[in-house]
Amino acid sequence: MKVVAVVQARMGSTRLPGKMMLPLGGKSAITHVLQRTDRATLVDETILATTSKERDELLQNRAHELGIETYRGDEEDVLGRVLSAAKVAEADVIVRIAGDCPLVSPNIIDLAVDTLLETDSDYVSNKIDRTFPLGLDVEVFTRNSFLMVDQATDAPNEREHVTVYYLDHQDRFSTENISSDQIFDQDKYKNRTDIELTLDESDDYVFLDEIFSKLPEEKREPQSVIDLVDSEKIDIDIDVERRDGNHSEIENNDDE
Repeated sequence: MKVVAVVQARMGSTRLPGKMMLPLGGKSAITHVLQRTDRATLVDETILATTSKERDELLQNRAHELGIETYRGDEEDVLGRVLSAAKVAEADVIVRIAGDCPLVSPNIIDLAVDTLLETDSDYVSNKIDRTFPLGLDVEVFTRNSFLMVDQATDAPNEREHVTVYYLDHQDRFSTENISSDQIFDQDKYKNRTDIELTLDESDDYVFLDEIFSKLPEEKREPQSVIDLVDSEKIDIDIDVERRDGNHSEIENNDDE
């Protein structure tokens, strides 16, 4: 059973163009996403799914430098791009990671993968019932179920946001949700949906740049980030309206 993490990313963000190559703590945002995803012990391989646009050659080159394979496909049909990347990597289980999550947690990825394997589910995530900060999103699903999703929908929103079909048709799949109390012992780290760690707009970049500058690499795990935010040594201005959605499932959200 081969577990493959597919990181979807592109340079053509409408809200923050070129955000994947913005520097955070001395490395580009995409470097953090790829390296942190690849650190998950239950992930056998990580592959970057980017677009065939010329501007995304930058991302392919960065992935190559890190020893990570790349699949390049359609910019709009993200579902098809992720599926094709998974096929190239011969994945049995797919871990979907959005490129706008530079603080993605390997431990949360491992919990999601382990849950899917232990429960024999079709789809596992931490966003059916959100209890983690936005930006720690992880989705894991079987290749077979994803093939069913691919065949079931031509809706532009469902093709663009990849996993909407799972979330809107849970009666057709066996699904599981992982929660923050499975990762954290202390209450101060649980149910912290008040914190947003996505790189979506310019304000997000300022906030994340502050986090990366104040925390050394070995400390950039969820607990340390939450502690830093709670210490009031960092400014935080959350857009509540944007946060209340389901990340990639928010209308017109840039999740790459």
